[in-house]
Amino acid sequence: MKKLILSIFLFTFLSNVNSQILQMRVLNVENKDIPEFEATVAKKTQMFNGKGAKEKFFTFKILTGPNAQHYARVRVVRNLGELDYQNTKGNNYWFKNVPHTSGRVTLWNINKGASYRTGDYEGNDHRRIAVLSYREDKKDDFWTFQMRIKKVYEKIGHPYNRSVLNLISGGSRQNVVMIRWIFKNFEDEENWRKNSFPKIKAAYNELFGAWDVDYKKYGQSLVDDWGFIRHHTFMPELSSPRD
Repeated sequence: MKKLILSIFLFTFLSNVNSQILQMRVLNVENKDIPEFEATVAKKTQMFNGKGAKEKFFTFKILTGPNAQHYARVRVVRNLGELDYQNTKGNNYWFKNVPHTSGRVTLWNINKGASYRTGDYEGNDHRRIAVLSYREDKKDDFWTFQMRIKKVYEKIGHPYNRSVLNLISGGSRQNVVMIRWIFKNFEDEENWRKNSFPKIKAAYNELFGAWDVDYKKYGQSLVDDWGFIRHHTFMPELSSPRD
C-alpha cells in the first residue's frame, strides 16, 4: 500500500512539473480609463512581453459576473519557479502608466490528462468558463467523467480546446477546478450546444456505453451549493504572441 501511495504521489508531482501554470489577475478599470488602459497595456506588452520575452501575458475582457467590463490578465509559465522572475523595467512601466486597481490573484495548474487542446487559437477569442468544486468522497466519479470526455473530443475531432485546470493557490476551498471552452463567439457556442453536444453524447456511449450513468455520477460529485459560469473575450492586441 505504501508503494502504491508513493507511486501516485510521484506521478502527480511529475505531472505538475511538466505542466503549465496560469497566474490569473483581475484588473479593475474605471469606465473613463478604459481607452488609456487598453492603449498602455498594448504598448507595455509590445515593449516587454513580445516574441521571445521571458514573461508572457494574455489579456481578456470579462463579459459576465461581478467583474464584468473589467479585465483578466494571465501569465503562463512552465513551473512555479518561473514566477520568481520579474521584469523590473516592465513592472515600473506598468505601475507608472496603466490605470487600474488589482483584484483577486489565483494560480492554476493545467491538468493535461483531462484537457483536450488543439492549439488552434486563431480567431477563436470567445471563452466559456466554469469553476466547480467536487466532493472528496466522489472524486473518482468526477475525474472518470473528465478523462472520458477528453477521449470523446479526440474521437469526434472537436476543433477547439477544452482545458481543465486545478486551483493551486488563491482559493478558499479544496478541490476547485476550472474548465475553459474556446469558441469563436456566442453564436458559435450556441451552435455547439445544438449540434456538437448530441455528437459528444453519442460518441461517449459508443466508447464507454454509460453516458446517463456517468453523467449522473458526475453531477452528484459536485458541491451543489457552489460554482459559477463566466464568459471572457480574448484581446490579442493586448497580449503576447503565442510563440
